[in-house]
Amino acid sequence: MTSSLISASAKRDDLHLIAVIMGAESSKIRNDAAAKLLDYGFANYSFKEILGELAEESVPLQNGVEKTVDVSCKGKVNGLLPKNSKGEITRETIWNKNIKAPIKKDDVLGYVNIYSSGEQIGKLPITANEDVEKLTLWVTMRWILEGILTL
Repeated sequence: MTSSLISASAKRDDLHLIAVIMGAESSKIRNDAAAKLLDYGFANYSFKEILGELAEESVPLQNGVEKTVDVSCKGKVNGLLPKNSKGEITRETIWNKNIKAPIKKDDVLGYVNIYSSGEQIGKLPITANEDVEKLTLWVTMRWILEGILTL
């Protein structure tokens, strides 16, 4: 008994596709169907790496020794996008509520949601680039003492 299954893969540029054909009557029909399916994929879709861009490089911080904290959005979303779409990639920045000190480097402070033609295709974290200490009475006293000692 012969198998009625074929899996085939192909790569063009950055797009790697896999086709699986099941239940065809002959190997010629399976091979032709797999080739047509791969051709369809390459003709109609493209691969794109999408970065999480930010409009802000810092965000306001409550109760910190600094009024803001520097942030970045690292990483990328890999998207399989229809070639006939307008290619409208949009990003929506969502910040955590009430960002307060203390903050540690790499704490997640929000997310960048990435959309293609209105459909969400990915989500990337926005992280703190630095530690920011909480403003306390002891920190204030230390600043005053350091100021006095430098006179």
